[in-house]
Amino acid sequence: MAPNGLDISVDLSGRDPVIVLTGYVDHSTTGKLRGALTELIDNNHERLTIDVEGVTFMDSSGIGALATAYKRGAHVTVRRPSPTVMRELVMCGLDRLVAIH
Repeated sequence: MAPNGLDISVDLSGRDPVIVLTGYVDHSTTGKLRGALTELIDNNHERLTIDVEGVTFMDSSGIGALATAYKRGAHVTVRRPSPTVMRELVMCGLDRLVAIH
């Protein structure tokens, strides 16, 4: 894991990018996530899959980053959330805006 608590890798080998997150997403790491999502959206990627299997914790700032991508017009899919992350997605209502698999 990166010293800052969040590793982000982007797989562009398929039709749509897959953003793989590992670590934790909170106020100290959300800027990095927002930057990665913004760059993809600015490069005309309309469908984003965020793989959160390796995320141990996500607070509302992380949910906000995902919601911002949605609000900018991206079709967002969150893949493989842990029960902890899923609870946060539901509590913040993101499960009503994005696909979760």
